[in-house]
Amino acid sequence: MSRTDLENQVLAVEGSEVDWHRKLGHLGLQNMKKLIPISQGMVFNTKKTKLGCEVCTFAKQARKPFQGHLPKATRPCEIINTDLCGPVSPVTHDGYKYFITFIDSYTRYLEERLLRSKDEAANATKQFINKIEKQTGFYVSKLKSEYLPLRDWCKNRGIITDFSFSASYSQQQNGISERKNRTLIEKVRALLFDSIIDKRLWGEALI
Repeated sequence: MSRTDLENQVLAVEGSEVDWHRKLGHLGLQNMKKLIPISQGMVFNTKKTKLGCEVCTFAKQARKPFQGHLPKATRPCEIINTDLCGPVSPVTHDGYKYFITFIDSYTRYLEERLLRSKDEAANATKQFINKIEKQTGFYVSKLKSEYLPLRDWCKNRGIITDFSFSASYSQQQNGISERKNRTLIEKVRALLFDSIIDKRLWGEALI
């Protein structure tokens, strides 16, 4: 069987490039090429493909990036970036209306957690820091955030706190967390637009 026959057979079974674009949360074409190249026996050939997705046009509009550089971590857990997003409307069917993200600057490891109120953010942050320190053996040195519930707790643990605030509609000023939140929200929005399901399922789409 020739390579062309193999590609056609796999496409017939697995679906088109557009199908996989949708299945992967409206992933960009360049990242699709990296993730599933046909040369590794995966599902499709994107060499001559130009995806035109109306859903992405609505879901992923963005401003141009800001110029500048952020401090770089030199080891895992050195800098943890966290951000609280919400309230999101509508509230999920089980009462969640916020979500919080935690990102390790060095590895870009990401965790998201759904919250029912802002008051849960502090406890979620403590749980994440305790978990990541025990699992990796590294200690958190710096917490970068836009909310202020943990200054004393961090001080007692020797964690430097960097509580900075960005201008409205200028998420780029807050760096890693805000950019990741934008990516997550775009993916959730695209999945909801594309599937035409109840918007209260945004929590399941996010996690």
